[in-house]
Amino acid sequence: MSRQKNSLHLGLALAVSVLLLGCQGVAPEALRRLPLEKTLSVQQLVKWKLGFWDVTLANGIYVGKFEDDDGTYYLGPTPCIYMSGRVRAEPPVALSFDCGIFVSNAPDDTPVVLMVNGTNREHTALNADGSPDIRQVNLGRHAPVDGKALDAGIQASAQTTINSMPNAGIVGGAVGGAIGAVMVAMIVEADKGRISHFRTQPPDGWLARALKTQP
Repeated sequence: MSRQKNSLHLGLALAVSVLLLGCQGVAPEALRRLPLEKTLSVQQLVKWKLGFWDVTLANGIYVGKFEDDDGTYYLGPTPCIYMSGRVRAEPPVALSFDCGIFVSNAPDDTPVVLMVNGTNREHTALNADGSPDIRQVNLGRHAPVDGKALDAGIQASAQTTINSMPNAGIVGGAVGGAIGAVMVAMIVEADKGRISHFRTQPPDGWLARALKTQP
């Protein structure tokens, strides 16, 4: 991979990490571990949008490992959220994250897709249309978050991505210079491992549909 393309991909990974930090996540150690694990068998892929990104929640077994007073936290296969998109005429980029599903104790509450902060990685197995091939899981290294990786090309591509997405104001000019970029990377690093709500959510009724076996 060329240095220019590598910088683009790293910049996109960083920008997505920042975009997804909508609120501080909860640390798993702050939750209660379930005495008996529960499972959700997600039968269908769940798809929705985040700006120009296509988001896919993988099918598979989601294991309920933690709870709080509000509900149960189910953790999915590794990884289980996939995002793919392209900036202008650049080649498509795909990323994957560890994730989960929160199911409230209140029956009328909508289930929530969760992400594990700091687990973003570039997903190099793509279909012909540029979408991630989730049958080929890439468990490579997480996207770098140290300042050494944040050169001018990364900052420029990150700014381009952020400007293309909704709610861009949450990061503003933070990636406008080297100091700002390093600060952003430190924020991402500090939140690593926490569980938070994914910034956008699938359409209502998504989990009930996904639990059904396709005819």
